[in-house]
Amino acid sequence: METRLQAFSGRCPICAPSEGETEMQGNDTPSEGGKKYGAGAGGVGGENGKLAGKVKVLYFWELFRKMFGTMARFKDRRSIRKYSRRGIPEGLIEALAVEASRAATMGNMQLYSLVVTEDGPEREALAAAHHHQPMVLEAPAVLTFCADFHRFSRWCEERDAAPGYGNFVSFINAATDTLLFAQAFITLAEECGLGTCILGTTVYNPDKIIEALHLPPLVVPVLTVTLGWPDEAPEQTDRLPVEAILHAGHYRDYTAEDIDRIYADKEALPESSYFVELNGTENLAQVFTRFRFTRQECLEMSAKMREVLKSQGFCE
Repeated sequence: METRLQAFSGRCPICAPSEGETEMQGNDTPSEGGKKYGAGAGGVGGENGKLAGKVKVLYFWELFRKMFGTMARFKDRRSIRKYSRRGIPEGLIEALAVEASRAATMGNMQLYSLVVTEDGPEREALAAAHHHQPMVLEAPAVLTFCADFHRFSRWCEERDAAPGYGNFVSFINAATDTLLFAQAFITLAEECGLGTCILGTTVYNPDKIIEALHLPPLVVPVLTVTLGWPDEAPEQTDRLPVEAILHAGHYRDYTAEDIDRIYADKEALPESSYFVELNGTENLAQVFTRFRFTRQECLEMSAKMREVLKSQGFCE
């Protein structure tokens, strides 16, 4: 963020046109309606279905003000589940995708796709797949980040090169690419003042999401994010102390004393005590293992994911 501030010379780093392009003048305002995404439509693909090398977006003064007044440090971020009715300016999602695509990628293959859903029957189908969580219908946009080896394989086929990516390691590579791109996109969006919430339900019903979004073989949803302008300022959730995650030289296993110290603050939170009492358990760990993420539930989701990877061509 500091680098972006130092480099600023009177134009928004995301939204301003580059040298030689035309920017908005006077009181002109961009339209917020009629946005479409993907090949063969306006937006990412354009009317002729060709992906522009760089999205040309106009100057959003209000967005610029928000970007430099919202999240001076990454540690200030939090998940947003309630959104205002204000729409996302046309072109902004594309602009964020352009910048996020600079994230690291396996062999420079960019093994991901982003499906943007704003309305239509796909939105209703996604709501069902995500257990009808309110933000799926209330957020201005729902973003589905997909591991995608389909596009690269199609390129290989069109160039008389035999692709061999219908295997599990290729899914891992594509999923890693997707998560790197998704985190970059989310961070950039939040720097602009937008709010996001990652939906963990993507791994519960990947088959329904595949059907809703018409995902072809070698494409699997990995992460779903709701996006919009925040209409709440929730408290941040807790995090473990840094000593819990840093290992010097090699992995050092945890003693019982380490575990007590690392989880002491989490277990002492009022909400932790509430969940323990609500579920009738002896401690917070039992809330997780008996109710939140049970062994049986994980086994069922694992079986479903194996079937999805098989049906999408990543496992034989």
